[in-house]
Amino acid sequence: MEDGQQFKRKLKIKKQDFILLITSLLVVILYVIANIIKYTPPSLFLFSITALYLSAMPKYLFHPKNFLIGFYGLWYTIPVMFGKRYEDYSFSDDSVILCYTMLISTFLIGFIIFHFIARKTNNSYKLLVLSPKIPMIYAHVFGILLIFVAIILIAVMSQHGLIGWLKNPGLASQERGGSGPAIILLIFATGLAYVSGGYYLQKYRKLFFVLLLFYLSLCFLTFLFYVGRGKLIMYIVFLFLIPFFRTRLKIITVLIFTFLALNFALIASWLRGTAGEGVSTFYEKFQTTLNYFDTFEALNILVENESPSLFQTTFYAFNKFLIPYGFDRSLPYSISIKYTPIYFPGYGTRTTVQFPIEADMYLSGWYILMIPLLIIFFLLIAYLYRVAISTMNIGMVYVSVSVLFLMISHLRGMIFEFYDFYMFPILLVSYFLLNPGRKINQS
Repeated sequence: MEDGQQFKRKLKIKKQDFILLITSLLVVILYVIANIIKYTPPSLFLFSITALYLSAMPKYLFHPKNFLIGFYGLWYTIPVMFGKRYEDYSFSDDSVILCYTMLISTFLIGFIIFHFIARKTNNSYKLLVLSPKIPMIYAHVFGILLIFVAIILIAVMSQHGLIGWLKNPGLASQERGGSGPAIILLIFATGLAYVSGGYYLQKYRKLFFVLLLFYLSLCFLTFLFYVGRGKLIMYIVFLFLIPFFRTRLKIITVLIFTFLALNFALIASWLRGTAGEGVSTFYEKFQTTLNYFDTFEALNILVENESPSLFQTTFYAFNKFLIPYGFDRSLPYSISIKYTPIYFPGYGTRTTVQFPIEADMYLSGWYILMIPLLIIFFLLIAYLYRVAISTMNIGMVYVSVSVLFLMISHLRGMIFEFYDFYMFPILLVSYFLLNPGRKINQS
């Protein structure tokens, strides 16, 4: 009987693989036709990524496929279809056609790799999942103490001081020059504190609400000193990482998360002031609010105005090492730093337009030559998830989900980013501190 059920499961997996490959072929054909007739509307992109996703939906909520479609669906579909800044686009220009062809290529490569590599297996992964005998309480207390130390250091090392940060955290964050090491320390501390805090929320259920109030207050305090629309969400995710990671995916869950993500982005951009003035109807306000999603426009501008050359921007991140040692402080360490002042003048010192990974790939290798690096990038993400979902080891789960968030940053940036140089060491150390030989209980 068990053999029959295993055979059915294997048959079902093979059937899903076949459906995905057929759907992928159809998407490729659609884009070949679109290139021939010179018309690649965002509706075609929305249809394509939706068809691919529905052909091979993942089992779990925190699957790389969900992060991939969440990003590409949110940034390159509805905003481009209805945003005010895109209302004059005909989607028949050569640059726009190339942009959408590159976008669907990246999505297709990532989705197929995630489907075939990021699968739960029975492998033990003994070489990757070690069991250091470090009690979880040590990591927890250490993380909380480090948060307060990092907050004090941020206030002291920046020009605004503690009172200035509490009065106007947005301004202080924009002018936080000199506090970089303290920010890195805070990133390290928050991962330890909130993931281990989630462990104790599950362990001491009688104290759940007391502990939750403390952790949420700590999240808000941390947010004041490291302002960012995604930071608070990340803290909450880490706090509930243990129950979230094992949550199975349902259509209703996808719809709820899509609705919440879209509304959060719209509200955030509204509060930021991108909704504009002088508009009267709700639809006009909605259109103008969607102006926040400027990544497609940024990609199109570079494709239209810049000429690619081999490795032109690939190693910008390494310039970050040169600046402290007397090299030219104007050296760009990201595409956004270099091209925002040129094509989007008037932005603040730390405010940049996000040029996506396709821009880096286009400028550094006509996109096609950079595909091998893109494949390696997606393979790393898929393999870490595979180890995490197969072992349910707390430290590995934290590393995997952190890398998924980093993936979004890379998709909005470059293949190599300067923050990789401190994030991966942070994740390695955090893995050992959060890995006391315990696993997430599976349900």
